[in-house]
Amino acid sequence: MNEQKKTEIMRLRKNGLGYKKIATILSLSTNTVKSFCRRKEIEKKESESKDTEGSVCLLCKEKLMHIKGKRKKKYCSTTCRMKWWHTHLDKVNKKSYTAHICLYCQTAFQSYANGNRKYCSHSCYIASRFGGKSNE
Repeated sequence: MNEQKKTEIMRLRKNGLGYKKIATILSLSTNTVKSFCRRKEIEKKESESKDTEGSVCLLCKEKLMHIKGKRKKKYCSTTCRMKWWHTHLDKVNKKSYTAHICLYCQTAFQSYANGNRKYCSHSCYIASRFGGKSNE
């Protein structure tokens, strides 16, 4: 690869283009472009798109930077995401609840994101499996 192509890769990458796009423009292999960029530590330019100007973290209100071509961020960190989730349970879309009947005590119960549950609690499972009474 000649110096002209190397400088062109750097320029295009810093303008926010992806590996495939650069490879197509310069008639190179995608892996060649990717390897070169990683060796030279050339990152995609982070940019704020026009429709997300002024977007902030839903919890701490810190300004968010979005990477072109990626999903728009709502939170600045995993910590903020988890804190928001736990403080706004009424707003969280929980469609994964399933209804079950305990095989041991015959009580109706609901589980989140597990359609294969058979027992309402660990003590019912132990009692059913090893014989004996449930501690609850």
